[in-house]
Formats: sequence, C-alpha cells, structure tokens
Amino acid sequence: MGRCSPSRRCAGAVTGWHATEIVVKLPQARSLSGRLSLLLVVVGLLGSGTAAWFLDGVYRDRALEARQEVLQAQFLALVAAAELEDDGRLLPSSVADPRLSLPDSGLYAAIWPIDGGAGWLSDSTAGESDLLPKPVAHGGQRFQRVVLEDGTPLLVLSRAISWETGERARPFVISVAESLLPYEAGVIEVRRALLLGALLLGLLLATGALLALRIGLRPLRLLGRQIGEIENGERMQLEGAWPRELQEVTSNLNLLLGSERARKERYRNTLDNLAHSLKTPLAVLSELGPGEESGEWQRQLGRMQAIIGHQLQKASAASSAPSVTPVQLAEPLAELVAALTKLHATRGVQIECHADRDTAFPMDAGDFMELAGNLLDNACKFARGRVRVELSPWTEPGWRRTGIRLVVEDDGPGIPPAHRAQVLGRGARIDTAVEGQGIGLAASADIVAAHGGTLSIDDSTLGGASVIVALPGR
Repeated sequence: MGRCSPSRRCAGAVTGWHATEIVVKLPQARSLSGRLSLLLVVVGLLGSGTAAWFLDGVYRDRALEARQEVLQAQFLALVAAAELEDDGRLLPSSVADPRLSLPDSGLYAAIWPIDGGAGWLSDSTAGESDLLPKPVAHGGQRFQRVVLEDGTPLLVLSRAISWETGERARPFVISVAESLLPYEAGVIEVRRALLLGALLLGLLLATGALLALRIGLRPLRLLGRQIGEIENGERMQLEGAWPRELQEVTSNLNLLLGSERARKERYRNTLDNLAHSLKTPLAVLSELGPGEESGEWQRQLGRMQAIIGHQLQKASAASSAPSVTPVQLAEPLAELVAALTKLHATRGVQIECHADRDTAFPMDAGDFMELAGNLLDNACKFARGRVRVELSPWTEPGWRRTGIRLVVEDDGPGIPPAHRAQVLGRGARIDTAVEGQGIGLAASADIVAAHGGTLSIDDSTLGGASVIVALPGR
C-alpha cells in the first residue's frame, strides 16, 4: 500500500476497460481432420477465454459492491457516534474501525459543514484536508473513484445529512474513503487464476475434442484403407459394422463394386457363350461338300449373324455403368408384353400382365428389358396358351428403398425339380425341340445376381413353370 503524504492531491482520473478489435485468420489445413482439429482448438480457447472474461467481470462487480457496503457501514458508524460540539463542529465521540486512527491505513473519513466552518478529519488522513473530495449538495449521495497524485486509487462515499439542533437543522457532509489497492490486487490475482484456468480448460477441451474427433473419424480412415485394399486386389468389398451416417455410402459402394464384378463376369461369359454358340454352325459348314446347295450356307450364316448380334448386345449391356437412380418399370413391361403378344400371336398365346404403376428400382432400363424379355419369351415358347406376369414392389423393415418381385408363369410342361438348377447354366437345354440357344435363363440369372437378387423356379398355378425374380432394396 502506498504511503500518504501532505503533498498528495486528488485527481479525478478514472480507469476502465478499452475494447480492441481482434481478427483471427485460421491457416488452411490440407486434411479434414486437420481443419476440424484446428477449429476445435480455436473454439475451445475462445470459449474458455470468454468464460474467463465473464467471470472476471462478475468478480469485479461483486467485489466493488462489497467495498461500497463497507463504506456504507463506516458511514452509519460515524453518524451513530457523532455529537454536535458547542463550537458548531460535528465530531464522532469514538471510531469503530481502528484503521481510522492509524495514519495511511487505507481507510479515511471526514465531516464537513456545508454552510462553512471547521470540519473533522480522521487521524488516518494525517491532517491532509484535500485528501477527500469537497462536500456535495445538501441531501445528495454519491460514490466516486479518484486517483491520488502518487497513483493510489480511492473509492469515496460522500453523503449529505441534516443535523437537528434545538434552534435549527444544520447541514453536513460525511465522506468515507478506502484505498482500492487491495481490491485491485485481488482482481489481478483472480485474473491470473482465471487466465491459467482458461488455458487449462481450453487445453482440456481441445484435447477432449481431438480425441473425440480421432475416434469419430476412425470409420473414415478404415473406409479409406479398405478402398485402397480393394484397389490393390486384396479385398472384394467393404466389410464391417459401419456407423449409420456411412451405411448408405458403404452399401452403395458395395452395390457398385458387386455390379461391376458381375458385369465383368457377364462380359467374359458372353464371349464364352459366343464361342460356344458358333461351334455348331461352324461344324455344319465344315461338313458341307463342294457340291451341296448354298441354301444351307445361307441358313447357317444367318444363324451366326443372329448369335453374334445377340451376344454383342449382351456385351454392351455388361460394360455399361450400374444405375443407382430408380427407374419406373411398369410402362416398359407393358410395351414388352404388347410386342411379345404380337410375336407369338400365330400360336395363340395370351399374356396377362399385372403391374403396379408405381413400381421402380435402381437398375438400367436395358437390363430390365433383357431380364423380363428373356423370361417372357421363354415362357411364351413353352406355353400352351397362357402366360402371366406380375410386377410388384417388395419392402422389408430397415430398407430405405423398396425392392421388386417379378413373377413369370406359363401353362406349359413345366421344369422338373431335378433340372431346375441345370437350366440356369449357360447353354443348357432340356427340350431341344424348341428353338433357342439355351442362354436366356442364364443371362437372366446373371442380371439378377448383378443386382444382388435371386432367381428361382417353381411350379405355376397355371400348370407349367413359374420363374420368381426378387431384387431386394437397401
């Protein structure tokens, strides 16, 4: 605490806070983890700093209120002990706080007559009459913060009173002042503690956030590692229990990977089928003698052209990219039914079509036309007179997109259970009396497998075979 000296005078300077604009520019981070980490650190430090600033303000206000209450108590104690002397001075008979009797103790008091005359100064002022502010107007009260010439800050309470005498009321001003050095020392100490606490809290928050971020981004790192393994041929698809936010991404990636593998397999199978299908007509041509009719040549060449055209169309479909956009399927199915009805009209085959108009599925329209076309054409070839096709949505709990079910039935001879797995193989035929290459059901099975579905054969209620295609949603 600074020492009072007779040369000190009161100056009306008041200190305060000054706001400074701060612009924070974050450096660019190359990774998502780096950006989020830097942002979390900055937010943690700013949050803890804001909390420290708020607590500092609360402490200063409450501490200042406590100083004001101390001055109020000192004022009441002086009023209670004051007595009016014969010479007109108002003097306290005693002082409750011993600091008022100690020079330069940090607590000062004075009583001034407003209408002039001698006043009273506590011993702590060392007779320095200008230490405290001059009297305020009668009836007024105010708190002042003043700074002495040596830099000592004071909080001063000045309050006017009216002292009743037998003849008249005489006005006085009682001033009580206390040094704010202990208060400011306490503020500095609290600020140091708050600053240290804010730094520690900011570091703890940043560390916790970084740990949470590291744990939270672990699935992304695992996803990147598995994708790299897929590129290196070490893995076929993404595996593991993925968070809900990544489930749609991983399921779609697995669908695309599976579709691509299936299409490549279909491409290879198409080339195998092409080579296999050309063996028979080439063998026939090789057996023809030089004198035989050219009509057989023309017929076998036409057959080879048809085979090549069909297989090239399959190869083109196999090389196209898989679709993830739902495609409306009811209208293409109706067009296909109309075309096949005309094609098989000479045999009197009637096709019943039952399709939900809102049925949609994320697959290439050409794939669906080939799938449904193969199944319907195969059913029409073996049917005695009736073919029925049903297309409907298929939903299961937990699916975000619906699947579809396609059922094609006929009233033909059917397919014995022992031969049902056989007819799904490439080039397999159990009835050679019907024209064909034996690749329709196999091609359909390839398309279904490429979309993660199943193709099964059962007995039809019409008396023949029933082919059921189930393409699941996801």
